[in-house]
Amino acid sequence: MRFTVLTEPDGRRSARRAGAVVAVLSGLALALTTTTAHAAPGDPDVIAHRGSSGMAPENTAAAIDLAVRQHADFVEIDVQQTKDGKLVNFHDCTMERTTNIKTLYPDRPRYRVSDFTWKELQHLDAGTWFHKKYAGEPLITLDDVIHRIDRTHTGLLAEISPCSHYTDIATDLADHLTTKPAYLNRALTHHQLAVQSFQPDDAHAFHTRLPTIPIGILDAD
Repeated sequence: MRFTVLTEPDGRRSARRAGAVVAVLSGLALALTTTTAHAAPGDPDVIAHRGSSGMAPENTAAAIDLAVRQHADFVEIDVQQTKDGKLVNFHDCTMERTTNIKTLYPDRPRYRVSDFTWKELQHLDAGTWFHKKYAGEPLITLDDVIHRIDRTHTGLLAEISPCSHYTDIATDLADHLTTKPAYLNRALTHHQLAVQSFQPDDAHAFHTRLPTIPIGILDAD
C-alpha cells in the first residue's frame, strides 16, 4: 500500500524539525479526517486525528472510544514521555491549553509532560477545556490506547513527539512496543499499526529498531 505523507492541520513547528522533508521508509495509505466510515477498497483509510477530537477532548479515552464506535480505520495519537519514563498520549509540548496543570501545580517552572511523573499527571483534568460534560477526563497512557483498540476494527497511527526536549523517545517507543508481542503480531497481521514523525532522525531510529512497522515522515511546509 501507499504511504501518503501528511501535514499537521495546525501547522505545528519544532526546533528539531528538519525543514521540508518528505520521505518514506515503508507504506500505508493514510488520510486525515475525523469523519468515520469504512473505506472502500482502494480508498484512503479514515483516520481519527487525536481520536474523534471534533466531538470529544483530544487524545483522551473519550475521543479514542468514540473513534472506535464510529468505525474509524485508525486513531492517530501523539506519544510523549513522563519524567519517570511512562509513555503517554498528549499532543502539545506544554500542557496549559488542554489541562488544568497550572491550577493544580501553580509553582512549577515548566509544564511539559517530561517535567512530571505519571502519578502527578493522573490528577489532571483533560476534558473541561473542551466541554463541561467531560470534566475530570484524565490523560491516558499509550498502553491505555492499545488496550482500547486492540482486537477492534480500528488500528493505531502513533506520532513520535517532535518536542525538542526529547532525545530517545523514538527508541523508547520501539522498545516498549516490543514488550507487547501479542498485540504487535495481531496489529501487523491485520495492517493496523503504523508510526509517523516530523523528525527524520527519530523515524530512522525507530525504523532501525522495529523495521517491520510501517513508518513515514511528515512535513508541515
